[in-house]
Amino acid sequence: MTTRSVFVALAAAGLAASMPTSAVPQQPVGRRDTLAVRPPAVPFPPRADKLPATAAAAPRFRVEVGCSESELRTGVAALSWQADRKLLERQAVEVTVYKGGFEKGLSAVLSAVAPDRKFETSPGFKASGQQARRAFELAVDKVDFREKERLVSVQVKGLEPGLGYFWRVLSSTDKGWQPGETVQTEAPTCVADIIPPPAGQS
Repeated sequence: MTTRSVFVALAAAGLAASMPTSAVPQQPVGRRDTLAVRPPAVPFPPRADKLPATAAAAPRFRVEVGCSESELRTGVAALSWQADRKLLERQAVEVTVYKGGFEKGLSAVLSAVAPDRKFETSPGFKASGQQARRAFELAVDKVDFREKERLVSVQVKGLEPGLGYFWRVLSSTDKGWQPGETVQTEAPTCVADIIPPPAGQS
């Protein structure tokens, strides 16, 4: 299944997340096992039911932001939610930096949860402005799965400093794509301190 198909499915389903109107950017503001799952395997297009956002689509969905420990000046977001391996094969992660971005198709989708995978925007969507384009240049850095707790952890890197990001998990159901609750974060500004070498060394 292609990322384009994911966007076609999302558009057909007409999914919308309930988001607060305040503090919304007007401009693109255990044991662990590594997962490598395939994109959601569902027939397209799905039924065009308008399904409301529900926590049941991605229980215990949380997003925390910080700075990468391995890459200078790189903001990261740590996403986590409950899912087993079978459910994860039918899930995708969607992100936007626009007010009403989910409803308008101004978003990017991670169609398969696996290391080094990138978020992809719809073929017809072109972000306006250099900052907006950089905001969607996101990639998966790490993926962990705790079998016993059925807890998925995904670290995403490449956040644009200071912008507000909206995240949600989509789960494929027999009625269409079911959006989970939306979590809003603000990307950190990660400053790299340059430590001068000892005297006599260059």
